[in-house]
Amino acid sequence: MSYPLYWLDKQLFYPIGNTAAFSLTQDLSPEQPSTNILLLGCGDPRSILFTAYSDLTVGQNERNLDFTCCDREPAVLARNTLLFALLDRNEDIDQIWDIFYHFKVDDRALGIITRLSRYLHECALSPESWRQSRFGSFIKVVDTRTLTELRRHWKHYADYASLAASRKAKLLKEQIEFTKSRPKPFAVVASPSRSAGMLWPQAMASVSDLFDKYWETGTTYSRAKDIKNATNLNPTFLYSLSGEGFNPHYGTFPHGFHLMSAYAPIVSNPTGPMPNTGSPAIDISKQQFTAWCKAFCSAKNANNITIRLFSGDALALCHALYALQVTGNPLTNILAGAYRAAQINLDEHANSDGPTVFDVIDTSNLADHIGILNLLIASAGLLIKHPESQSVLYTETLIPSGQDTTKSFPERFCTDVPTIALLLGLAPRPYIAKFTTHSNVHEILFSRQAAQYHERVTWSSPSGGDKHASQTDCTVSFDAVTLARILYGMYEKMFANEDISNIMASLTPSGIMEMGQVHFLRETVAMLFRAVQRRVNLSEGDWVDVVGIFFQMSMMDSGRIIESNSYQDNYLQFHLYGLFTGIPLKLDWFNNPNIRAASRLPLFDNWNVEAIPPVVCVVLIVPRQRLQVLFASDPKKAGNPTLQISVRAESHDNTFSAIHAIWGRCVITPDSHRVALEEGSSDKSDLIVSFWASSYALEHIGTRVYLFLKQTPQALYFKSKLGEHLDVFGSDIMDENHVKVLPYRPTLADEPTQGPPSEYNPLVPVPPLDYTCQATITKSSSSCVDTLTVRFQVDLPEEQNQLLAGASVSTKQVSPCTMELLIGKHIHMITYPYPIDGSLNKLRIARKSRYVEVIVPVSTPTDSAGYFFDPFPIIQKGAYTPWNIHHLNLDRLPTLDVSNPAKVDWLNPFCALQCSEREKGIRNGPDAQQLLEVNALVNVKDTIHAITMNLSGVQGHKTRVLGLCDPTRDGVYAILLVGGIRLDMPSFTIAIDTALVPLSRLQMPEMMPAIQTLHSARNMVQVNTIGHEVTAWKRLFPAFVERCRNWSHKPECGYTKSGQIPLSTAIDGNPLCDCGRGIGFVGPEWKVSEWKGLLPFATRAAICPIFSLPYIERIAENLMETSNSVDSKPVGVCWACHGPGKPKISVCARCKEARYCSVECQRRHWKTHKKDCMAK
Repeated sequence: MSYPLYWLDKQLFYPIGNTAAFSLTQDLSPEQPSTNILLLGCGDPRSILFTAYSDLTVGQNERNLDFTCCDREPAVLARNTLLFALLDRNEDIDQIWDIFYHFKVDDRALGIITRLSRYLHECALSPESWRQSRFGSFIKVVDTRTLTELRRHWKHYADYASLAASRKAKLLKEQIEFTKSRPKPFAVVASPSRSAGMLWPQAMASVSDLFDKYWETGTTYSRAKDIKNATNLNPTFLYSLSGEGFNPHYGTFPHGFHLMSAYAPIVSNPTGPMPNTGSPAIDISKQQFTAWCKAFCSAKNANNITIRLFSGDALALCHALYALQVTGNPLTNILAGAYRAAQINLDEHANSDGPTVFDVIDTSNLADHIGILNLLIASAGLLIKHPESQSVLYTETLIPSGQDTTKSFPERFCTDVPTIALLLGLAPRPYIAKFTTHSNVHEILFSRQAAQYHERVTWSSPSGGDKHASQTDCTVSFDAVTLARILYGMYEKMFANEDISNIMASLTPSGIMEMGQVHFLRETVAMLFRAVQRRVNLSEGDWVDVVGIFFQMSMMDSGRIIESNSYQDNYLQFHLYGLFTGIPLKLDWFNNPNIRAASRLPLFDNWNVEAIPPVVCVVLIVPRQRLQVLFASDPKKAGNPTLQISVRAESHDNTFSAIHAIWGRCVITPDSHRVALEEGSSDKSDLIVSFWASSYALEHIGTRVYLFLKQTPQALYFKSKLGEHLDVFGSDIMDENHVKVLPYRPTLADEPTQGPPSEYNPLVPVPPLDYTCQATITKSSSSCVDTLTVRFQVDLPEEQNQLLAGASVSTKQVSPCTMELLIGKHIHMITYPYPIDGSLNKLRIARKSRYVEVIVPVSTPTDSAGYFFDPFPIIQKGAYTPWNIHHLNLDRLPTLDVSNPAKVDWLNPFCALQCSEREKGIRNGPDAQQLLEVNALVNVKDTIHAITMNLSGVQGHKTRVLGLCDPTRDGVYAILLVGGIRLDMPSFTIAIDTALVPLSRLQMPEMMPAIQTLHSARNMVQVNTIGHEVTAWKRLFPAFVERCRNWSHKPECGYTKSGQIPLSTAIDGNPLCDCGRGIGFVGPEWKVSEWKGLLPFATRAAICPIFSLPYIERIAENLMETSNSVDSKPVGVCWACHGPGKPKISVCARCKEARYCSVECQRRHWKTHKKDCMAK
């Protein structure tokens, strides 16, 4: 495992996801015929269902969707499979809703659960019987062990109805007590309504009431009769890794739906007929659930859906899939997860040709629990590399981090973005694109009420949007000193909570919580080195040098108070991962008198002296009664402390953090007489802890082995009970009743023994690619890459002679990651693996040695370089597709009703919040500053704001016809005929469904009659765009078209012929090809008489707001920056309690700015507000 072992007494069960669904194919080309998707921490199947509903494809073609679903909780997968089976059997969808979301059900629903679970249990008798069942064609298991775990749960579900009345009564009592004891918020429960986006304040109170009612009744029913009939506990909520009992997370609720359309006026909704439960939120949720389920069934019936299931640790599965990818051997020798004895055998996955590389990897909010860096290390090697796929990885966080959580994202991966991108090949795409089309402004404004901050980030190749760099393979190169410096800088941040200076600086509640988060082990460091080793080249020195320098830096750093205790752990892990083997870990260590102590324990006296391995497995058997202090602890105060092992003797105290534990006992197998494991239960068994250790470190006289708690602020809760060292249990290493030292790690009796990782961790050498790029650090105090160098070797004899004769050499940046190198008349494209700032380039010309080095700094988010050169790239991954603007299936989005502008006035602050505070300063500053090319995107945002205001009638002249014009040149250059403002709810934003008509000189004669007809209607509003903004719009148009394209480009496509997109950025030129003209305008919204002549020239586009990034620039109310500010307060919530209106928000009569939910709040806040109010 690459993350710590936590004490988990009673694990909360998450039967239902806690964030809204999103389309897992939103970044893939609509032409891509099939896709492999890996869901880590998959939770409930909401995003699978929604992807089936919203997936954008070309024509009538449906994409083949292959989902590999991983969750550590088998009950989640058992429930999901039950839902899929219900859909396959065409069960009534309302009934499926009740079965899946209600924890109390009526007799009919319980009967369905019982019968289907019994049938699933029978089908799962063996892998063969499952494959032959009706479900085996589209639901598969990754390994046999997963099927066994699922079968056990289905058995529980099937047997529940026949349980003894006393047992049922006990469970019901437990449910009632759990419901009463769950944490109660001060006012409203905000989290369940966050999917309402900007309408979160309006939704908060009513959805909070629904949440409370859900927990009171166990249902989403509104009718008393239905509630009364729901008398049975739903067995799918009663069985989990914690055993039998009612233990769902206290935030459980049908979260996965998009509530914005429940609180916004809607004129048309393609999801189908609306239920009538009496609650807008439940009505919308059930409406969406029905539509998504029908889409899933349609895809399943067309054989376009495959679901693969794995129960176990997400990182373990990633490492196992990578091992299968490299070796082809499904026997991975990797443990399935913490507190599990089984190893991962990908037998069924290999037998069914399951994928080992993926177009999409979604990591849910695992980053909160195991860290983004762990996820990147484990999963980066699983993304498809071939050019037909625009592979992406999604990370998601909910738990606030740092002093200002809106700015904490770049701190989560322990280095800066350029460095992590060069090391692992992935970068957060919004960061390098310098904007996003996904809105997070509602989180910035309102999330304090929810005590969470939701942020989803897309990761992809940093050069993937560059048309030159994406076509070449470049190996990143480092010298040993630089690489060691970088990796040690990351190491310092990974273990910042061990540094005494950080501890002393973090004596605040949030700081203490931060210090208590332990995401990394010394094994993680070795895995990081290993991942980097597979990808980068060393230009000077070798990996022994890198490791040696790293260890020198580690031992010279006196800041981390336990660094010396972890030295042996580091040393061992580097050996186990094949990075470095010191003398004590060589095979002949036992013959070296400088290594083995002369006076030592007889630990290995009965071993064959020629067979004493340098690494052995130590098993510590912790008696259950010694764990009572942990069992009896208050989890609210103690949290989940981190377990570690200490091997102590008089001369040393070595900590080993990479440990594994199960509940059970050690047994001797009768056939092979080896030690094996027999799993037990957490309420009865001892804890069996095992770890790898250096043999030489165990022989010292007086050596003892301890299980202890890592020192964190939370762990201090146990200090009075466990003592200074927080020892839970210790034993003499020679005590065979409690300690076993073995040449292998014991496993289950029917599995092969496990050797050290070095025996099964194959190194894949860095493949020879086109050329190398040297990454360097120029700042002495930094450990982050800031400069890239590519050496171009002149090979053509003619060019060599010209260079030697003094030919001029020059460069210029031509795209985000590409420099054009000109040697005399010879032109070369020099590409880099990361966006660059070519304006600051330097040349090193070696005429006699016949090479030129082009040295450039990496681009930063605030410079006018990198993707500033091509901010909205269209890439050709088998077909044209936008790189940094997500796809939309417009016909699956609801349309806002703007007949009453007062009901959509939230669009004004929403669009205003596209801009950062810096950009607002530019927008309100001098005209000359606004007109600079570097500020074109600010003006585009302002125009999108103006378009939205006119469309909605909130401001300006209400109209559906707009003309983009440059009054200083040729006037209108594009006409927008708008079908409506659609809600892009998964991204918490809007999409302006537009018939886009670019006006070009060549086509004007043909279009003129239609333009005159439109002009005569006198309802077109002209929006002024000047200078560089015109060019920006011409670049944006193709991206806004391609993101919603459901038609194919023609063989004679203008893009293909010209080799460029857009075709033209001239004001009188057409930026678009004509392949999509006149397509898609079939709905009633397009039946406007004066539009009829123009629609054949129009191409459908989805225009949307473009947002700045809160972790780069200040936007509105970055939480901690203005938490005490009177000058800047959020709109839509009470300034006193930050709650929603009761039922409406009122405005202070004097200043017209302060907002309050009630008279009481206004009075309470007057002391704070008075000074500011009187100054107005």
